Amino acid sequence: MNYFDIAYTAIGGLGVFFLGLKFLSEGLQSGSTDAIQRILATFTKNRILAVLAGVGITVVVQSSSISTVMTVSLVNAGLMELKQAIGVILGANIGTTVTGWILSIKVGKYGLLLIGLGIYPMMAGKSARASAIGKTLVALGLIFTGLEFMSGAFAPLRSDQNFISYLHLFDAQTLGSLMACVAIGCLLTVIIQSSSAMLGITITLASTGVIDFNTAVALIIGENVGTTITAQLAAIGANTSAVRTARAHAIFNLLGAGIFIAMFPYYVGFIEWLVASPADAVDATGNRPNIAWHIAVAHTMFNVLNVLLWIPLIDYLVKFVTWLIPSRGEKEIHKLKYLGNRSTMAPE
Repeated sequence: MNYFDIAYTAIGGLGVFFLGLKFLSEGLQSGSTDAIQRILATFTKNRILAVLAGVGITVVVQSSSISTVMTVSLVNAGLMELKQAIGVILGANIGTTVTGWILSIKVGKYGLLLIGLGIYPMMAGKSARASAIGKTLVALGLIFTGLEFMSGAFAPLRSDQNFISYLHLFDAQTLGSLMACVAIGCLLTVIIQSSSAMLGITITLASTGVIDFNTAVALIIGENVGTTITAQLAAIGANTSAVRTARAHAIFNLLGAGIFIAMFPYYVGFIEWLVASPADAVDATGNRPNIAWHIAVAHTMFNVLNVLLWIPLIDYLVKFVTWLIPSRGEKEIHKLKYLGNRSTMAPE
C-alpha cells in the first residue's frame, strides 16, 4: 500500500475542506452584522437568554472560535459581565454542532455542482447578498469535495492489516485506549485549531470503516476539550475578567469530558438507542452509511447535555473562576481586542 499517495490525497482534501469552512464562515457573516447586534441586544441577567444568544451568534458566523473570541473581547472591553459571557460561551458550544449536521449530509457527489452554481454570483454578483449566497454555495461545495477526497484516501486503510493492528490500540474498548483516543482528539484539535476540521476527519474515517463508532465518540470528546485552546489564546494579555471567561470555558468542557468518559459505555448505548439504525452497519461497498448521523447526534448531545448540566451551576462557576483568578489589585484598562479580525480566524 502506498502511504505517500494516501497522505498526499488526504492532505489535499483537508486543504480543500479548510478553504470551504473559511468561505462558509465568511459567506454567512457577510451582511450579518445587524443580526449579531440584535442578538447581542438580548443580553440580560437571564442566563437562558445568554445561552440562546450564544447559540444564535455561532449559527450565524458558523464558528464557535469566533463567538468565543468575540465574547472574551467584549468582556475585556467591559461591555459584558462574566456571568453573561459564560452563558454565551455555553450557547456557542451548542451552536457549533450545526457544522456536524452539515457534514453528515450525504451529498459529496454534488460538491462540484455546488461550486459551479455558486462561482458566478460569488465572483460577479451585483449585490452583497448575491455574492454572499454564491460564496456559501461554493463553500459547501468545497467542504463536500474535500470530504470526498479524504474519503477516497482513507478507504484503503480499512483493509490494511498493519494499520488495523495498530488501530486496535486506539479502539476505545478499554479505559486506556479510550483515554488515548480522547487525548488524540484533543491534541489534533489544538494543532489544527479547528474542531470542525477534526469532526470532518472523524466522520470521514468512520464512514469509510477505518474507525468504529466507539472510537469516533471518544475523538469527539477530545475535540471538545481541544477547542478550548482558542479562548485561552484570546485571553493572553487580557484583563482579569476576560481570563476568567476563558478559564470557565476550559473548566466546563474539561469537567463535561470527564463525566462522559466515566459514563462512556452508557452514552454510546444511549446514542445507539436514540438513532434507529445501527451505527456500525456496513453496506456492500464496505462503508458505514449510518455512522455520520450517529456522530452528529453524539456531538450535539454531548454539548446539549453539558450545557443543561452547567446552566443551573453558572453562579457557582463564576465564584470558582473568581477565586481561581484573583483580581490584580490595580485598576485595569478595558480595551476591545480581536473583534476586527474575527473573519480571518480559522473556522471551528
